[in-house]
Amino acid sequence: MGPRPACPADIGEHLHMTGNVPPPKRLAGMPDEDLLALARATGAADRMALWGRHQALARELCRRDLMDDFAPMDRRDPRTAELEDMSGPELLEEACRQIDAKGWQCMAELKAADWKLADRLQEMNLTRKLADLYGWRTRRRTGEAARQEDPRQMGSEELAAAALAMGPSGFDDLHGKDSVLYHALRSDPLAREIFRKALGLRRAPVDWKAMGDADWIALARNFGSAAEMREQYQAAWMNAAKLGKKQMITDAMLGEGAWTEGLYDQAGCSCESGAEMIVFNLMLLAGADFVRHPALPFLGDRRAARADAFLPGCNVHVEIWMCSEAGLAGRQDDVPDWFVGYVIRRREKLAAYEAAGLTVISIEAEIARLASTKAFVEHVVEVLGPVCGVQWHDPWKLRINGSCAALRWTIGDFLGYARAHGVTRLSELNAHPHTEIYNVLRSRGLNAEFKAALDREHGRQR
Repeated sequence: MGPRPACPADIGEHLHMTGNVPPPKRLAGMPDEDLLALARATGAADRMALWGRHQALARELCRRDLMDDFAPMDRRDPRTAELEDMSGPELLEEACRQIDAKGWQCMAELKAADWKLADRLQEMNLTRKLADLYGWRTRRRTGEAARQEDPRQMGSEELAAAALAMGPSGFDDLHGKDSVLYHALRSDPLAREIFRKALGLRRAPVDWKAMGDADWIALARNFGSAAEMREQYQAAWMNAAKLGKKQMITDAMLGEGAWTEGLYDQAGCSCESGAEMIVFNLMLLAGADFVRHPALPFLGDRRAARADAFLPGCNVHVEIWMCSEAGLAGRQDDVPDWFVGYVIRRREKLAAYEAAGLTVISIEAEIARLASTKAFVEHVVEVLGPVCGVQWHDPWKLRINGSCAALRWTIGDFLGYARAHGVTRLSELNAHPHTEIYNVLRSRGLNAEFKAALDREHGRQR
């Protein structure tokens, strides 16, 4: 990767200028119209060009919220704009051209290689027609029908009723009949419980000793985490522990991303939210140098006195906000108790940044809730790309589970690491450069077992 670009003050509407550099008097006293005329007279075609030619002018435009008047930002990337301008026949022609040229064998391969094209085909109700041309299997719902019948938009009781109406014998059977409905049901605890009780699942006597590893894994897939399985099916969890299957189940579920025992980025470090995990993983994949949760020179020692991340290369802090004033305005009829207070604290924290003369980039995590994870990833790339080279990655590849090698290590592997690095006590791992290994041990709940193994190896008796 080439040299990182300097951090411009106008990389997007989410980069808040702190005002620590006052504008020249000549610009400060100039009317808005004259300021815009001066900006156009520089010959700059866009925001980045203006920043390169006249930083003080660009900063003053940002301070007055005039940057959109100078250079409106087209939120559509070129590929999206190209596809949205195509008619239905043109979209089919484009898809066929690429399929014939690249030899894709199914809709999944098309989506993996060009998800924007796949999504546009789905929006236009063209996936079935394309699949018929090539003899491919397709999902049951596409286009407008998908939006009308999407199980993810159903309430719990409606979701359970839709699943039961398909006449499944259990969760695995439902997955075979309709995977979209299955995943929506599995992610809704109330709907899942209604479904379970209606079918009388997990109530019949089970010969636990006769179950193979595949049977245990199939059973575990009915739950969202180890804690959920332990709480909702105590008999299964107790017998898994008794028969030595618990760790195998946990490793398998973590490995395939079906369970999340806490959130950890691809360096094995704990994350406070799914949005933070995505942002950190994108920066890790870009090779960016950043610090997690650095202390800020604000009064107090609470979590609010820390940023989410800091980029020392361009002296920029990063904040990942769960909601915004715009989101608050759109939810007046159904606002969670914490929402209003959070927006107020956000406003106060940004004011503290400005008072301290610090630059901060704001990332809006609510985009994932209001739009989609893909839209959120695009937002992160748009905001952080000019600063630290973050690039687009498929959201599924940003999941931590199974992506960090140490997440699959045995105790023997951890001991081998300790020997290689001269580590003799667990506490020594909780320091640079071993912190990531310590975080993985903690995330998997292996601290005590590893400590006991270290004690035995070094002759320390309890």
